[in-house]
Amino acid sequence: MQNKMEKRGQATIFIILGIIVIIIAMAITYTQSEDFRERVQNIAFRSVAVPEQAQGVVNYVEGCINDIVIDGLEGMSWQGGHVEVPIEISANPLTYLRFNEEIIVPYWLYGQDTIDYPTIGEMEIDLKNFIETEFPNRCDFTEYLGLGYEISNTDISVDVNIDTNNINVDLESDFNVEIKGESFNLNDYVFVNVPTRFRELYQTGLDILERELNGAPLEFDTINLLSIYGHHNSEAIPFGGVEFSCGSKKWLIPNVREVLRNVIAQNIIDLKVEGTQFDPIDNLFYESRIIDSNNILQSRYENTAVRINYLPEWPFNLDISPKQGLSVSGDNIQLAGIPFVPIFCLKNYDFKYDIKYPVLIEVTDTNTGFSFRYAIEVVIKDNYGRNRLFNVDLDVDENTLINDNFCNVVDDNMDIINVDVQDAMTREPLENVEVIFNCVEHYCNVGKTEIDDFGSASFSSGFPNCREGELILSKDGYSPFRRIISTYTPPLDTSTNQGFSVDLEPFRDKTAEIVILDVDGNNIVERPINEDEVVVIQLNRFNREFNDYDFKTAITFDGVSEKEVSLVPADGASATYEVISSLISNKNIRIPEYNSGSVSVPAFDIDGGIVIGGAQYEWDLARENLDNNGRIIFYVLSNGIPRTYTEMEEGLTLHERSQSYTNRLIPTYDE
Repeated sequence: MQNKMEKRGQATIFIILGIIVIIIAMAITYTQSEDFRERVQNIAFRSVAVPEQAQGVVNYVEGCINDIVIDGLEGMSWQGGHVEVPIEISANPLTYLRFNEEIIVPYWLYGQDTIDYPTIGEMEIDLKNFIETEFPNRCDFTEYLGLGYEISNTDISVDVNIDTNNINVDLESDFNVEIKGESFNLNDYVFVNVPTRFRELYQTGLDILERELNGAPLEFDTINLLSIYGHHNSEAIPFGGVEFSCGSKKWLIPNVREVLRNVIAQNIIDLKVEGTQFDPIDNLFYESRIIDSNNILQSRYENTAVRINYLPEWPFNLDISPKQGLSVSGDNIQLAGIPFVPIFCLKNYDFKYDIKYPVLIEVTDTNTGFSFRYAIEVVIKDNYGRNRLFNVDLDVDENTLINDNFCNVVDDNMDIINVDVQDAMTREPLENVEVIFNCVEHYCNVGKTEIDDFGSASFSSGFPNCREGELILSKDGYSPFRRIISTYTPPLDTSTNQGFSVDLEPFRDKTAEIVILDVDGNNIVERPINEDEVVVIQLNRFNREFNDYDFKTAITFDGVSEKEVSLVPADGASATYEVISSLISNKNIRIPEYNSGSVSVPAFDIDGGIVIGGAQYEWDLARENLDNNGRIIFYVLSNGIPRTYTEMEEGLTLHERSQSYTNRLIPTYDE
């Protein structure tokens, strides 16, 4: 009987041991990670092993670190994964979307093909540095010191791991607590676990980015909206095609920009991502605006919603060609001799759009409401989305993720650049001038000028290696200084020092006056602007060295003869102003019937907004003319209100005829 009992007891023990082994095997299979299992064991151990005397301090440290992680996570959620936006991004407006006065959201994709986003490893380091920096400032142990505790080594070191559903923080450094003669090292006990799907949301953002790089669905949707809206609303420009329309139909590009800006703002929010949570709409148009997977997006993103947004106050760059100054119009199809089809009554629309605007990608955990955000720049060139010679694949492996550390490279063989900056007018040194270095779209904010021991505003530093880079000096109220420099030093050569003394040109505030030049045959009569007229003058400062523009500004005279303008000199050798002006009348006019042989155009009405003049020329603004005068007088040609079809056509050609009147169009000056 006793033997049977012993055997039964042994069997029970073996069964229990077998169950334990199975549970352990299942746990190991589930976790798959040696480190993760160790952390789980540590948590279980600490929950029972923390000495009673140290329990309060452990709880406080863990709570304090938890709060810091939450704050860091908030920054990462708004700033594309950055706890704090790196200076090379925050100093370059081309690399971020300004969401409001306090928040800037870095672009993960901008320009034609510039990609820049943090990896998981970089975010872990970023959050680690944030915790270690904030802990001594935010975690106050005064209360415990008053209770007799002795605490040392509060400058902590931690290990951060961003897991699928958690952010785990381990205390790595020694953190000693002594009470009543007993000493405890909290390194053995402190572990923080913050539940969050941050990594999953980040990965969803990566998938959307890769989908954009393979097919440009955001650009496709924009062109689709442009085409649909252009064919159903006369305020927007027809995207293409032929229209039967008599008269001169023109659009002002600034007006079109505002119309399209609002079209995008109202409609892009309806764009959805396949596999995410959204309320479906039984409509073919809305179904066409679901970004499909294209074998890139995951088949299902559980409890995840994606919102794509654009606000009207955000940038919206638009250019249209072919154009005449600030306006565009359709080409006339001349079918002379065909009955019932008069000349200029068939319009061909074939416009090429260049569009650039930002969108905010917001990926949300629908269970908790937590969101991760980053920005993408939508880029359209000549009606096409960003074209690439090859597709870009993003691998989630940290070792293969694209990472741009160009600006952070430190090399003992780097060229040293020395810059002294002063005001071009007062000769006073200028401190806090941003020193920026651009090498093939890598914009590096290398520092600012400071007053040195000699009273100069200077900056000296090593610059990244670049065969042909651009040195940019920028300060509010001044025109940017730009110069091509080479900082490349071959590996076996010795680095060199380069020095520049720069006069930064301040903007001068001047009064701009407009005078209309009525052209009547060979006679030109000056007159003031009428109340029902608008003159728009575009001033583009063209940099001859870079073959592009330092800045652009515009003056709009809406029925008034004077406006304020801020300018800097353009000496003609290194820079000049391209001046493009348009004169627009808001009068309602009627163009009578036009007959030319067998072709006739019936009478038609124009309800204001007709271009009746303009000018286009280059203008060298000498320093002495700018500094010694308070008033600049601009001139624009006008044919007057057209009374016939022929006169209307002549008014539209004044830009091309500007060369014949250059001497009368060049601005004059008055004190």
